Amino acid sequence: MHLSSSCKVRLLLVLMWAIVIPTTGCGHPNTPSQTSDTMIPICSAPSTSEISQPQATEMIEPEIYTFPDDADVLAYYVDWNDSATCFATYADCISSVSIDAYYVDPEGDVLGETPTQFLEAAKTEQAATYLCVTNYDDGWNSDSAHSILSDPSARENCICNLVNLCLQYDYWGINIDWENIYPADRTLFSAFIKTLSERCDENALSLIVSIPAKTCEDLTNTWSGAFDYAALGESADLIQIMSYDQHYSGGPAGPIASLSWVRSVLEYAVSLIPSTKISLGIPAYGCDWVLGKSGGANSFPLTDVAGLLEEKNAVTNWSETSAEPWIRYEAEDGSTHIAWFENQESVQAKLRLVGEYQLAGISIWNLGSGNSAFWTAVSDR
Repeated sequence: MHLSSSCKVRLLLVLMWAIVIPTTGCGHPNTPSQTSDTMIPICSAPSTSEISQPQATEMIEPEIYTFPDDADVLAYYVDWNDSATCFATYADCISSVSIDAYYVDPEGDVLGETPTQFLEAAKTEQAATYLCVTNYDDGWNSDSAHSILSDPSARENCICNLVNLCLQYDYWGINIDWENIYPADRTLFSAFIKTLSERCDENALSLIVSIPAKTCEDLTNTWSGAFDYAALGESADLIQIMSYDQHYSGGPAGPIASLSWVRSVLEYAVSLIPSTKISLGIPAYGCDWVLGKSGGANSFPLTDVAGLLEEKNAVTNWSETSAEPWIRYEAEDGSTHIAWFENQESVQAKLRLVGEYQLAGISIWNLGSGNSAFWTAVSDR
């Protein structure tokens, strides 16, 4: 990338400013910020406080990259959304589907119902299909994950059940999406993935591991501490980074996945994982907060955006700093709301990162939530 003299001066000033400003804590949005009077290395961008009126600032334009023709487009099927209709409409631009229909119990049994009709439709469209298994059972169940990881019998039972289900339904592979794992189970989880990877290789199956986004290592972080990027990247065929929920319904208002934050996530990830093994998570949803209130926000699919704009007579704003749209409106109860979401421009900006960082592709959460603008960005990539 070639910068003009003025750009170089601005960049130098930004770097000088970053060195002298105290740094903040790293990790889950609920992690309190920490400051120090002594200079320490900056491991992540400063956490974003609640944003009521995003301010535009001058940005250095990056070199323009494109989305490679052979990059993978992975989309997640869920049984609580109209995933089947969405897939039928946009199958031409989807190369892989992860079917989020299964979960584990503490004994390692794999529960859930196989959506056979959708599975056959995906195969007809020649999409690679993955059995996605979670530890979600009335919430992300840390104890279920721990029981399996710490018990050799339950661990073997889980692996055998996953492989057998894949062979029974002719899945292309397995997608492990276990979240909220205890940080103390970090080594056990990495060992489990290594063993599962070896078993997948023996049965000609591919392995995807979904991991939370982070910009530095914090072994005590209750949400991301259990995930050893380097170890998991060595074992898995594909690492699906959930590069969204920078701001989430349980925290303060802000962008779902600002471009600068996603870049920070990728910079950290590619330092530990081969870039060609990384799938960049793309959110097809937004979040609506009551201004001045942290938490209690409502997530909504992008298919609701047009109705929200019309109902609230709201005007879409664009944040240059986040490369993401937002709206502000007054509710009937007199409260002021701010909602952040994705649109065609914000998705296109993220897709260009695939070419810039030479990633494997993108992963869309989820089928059925994206509106026409979202899918236009994906199909016109």
